[in-house]
Amino acid sequence: MASSHQLLDVIGKWSHHDMLNERLLLDADEPGATIPPTFRSLHHYFDSFRRPFLEVTRAHLHH
Repeated sequence: MASSHQLLDVIGKWSHHDMLNERLLLDADEPGATIPPTFRSLHHYFDSFRRPFLEVTRAHLHH
């Protein structure tokens, strides 16, 4: 599971261009592109929401 420090590291590395890029986190070929219907563990559950959380954060920074 990503810690808040790891999430801040990811967000902190975004350039202004990255924040404006609506496709930044939408590559469907990467792991975590979709939230699965079932989870293998609590860690898998929380990790599954990492990319959607980052996308919502990116969208809020954009506006």
